[in-house]
Amino acid sequence: MAKPMLLDKHSGSSGLYKVWKIERRLWLEGQPAMQAHGMAGAIVVTPHPSAPQRLENVLDVAKRAAPFDDVEFSDQQFLNLGDTVIISYRASAKHQRFRQKYRAQCTTTYVQRDGSFKIASHTHNKLPKRT
Repeated sequence: MAKPMLLDKHSGSSGLYKVWKIERRLWLEGQPAMQAHGMAGAIVVTPHPSAPQRLENVLDVAKRAAPFDDVEFSDQQFLNLGDTVIISYRASAKHQRFRQKYRAQCTTTYVQRDGSFKIASHTHNKLPKRT
């Protein structure tokens, strides 16, 4: 039997919808959204050849990066574990620095704390360009 979508006790709206909305904000707003929705000590794995980092280190670098102009999600999956939601998807995003759309495969773990969802971990893998 499939679990029902996570419900927000205050508004009755789907918590899953809120998680996807936050994820989109991360792409389109960048550092301010990361700071607003990241959990202290969250683990972030980026496509750069660096070791996994804590959110606090990524926030410093993200201050200098321009956010994406647009993003589309596909192949979306989720796992609802009660107060924890794991989402996985492919992103296709437009950015002023790139001629072609930037493509990535991502997985983010959200944990509900004090009535809102916070990012506990995020993995971001760049996908090869389409030929």
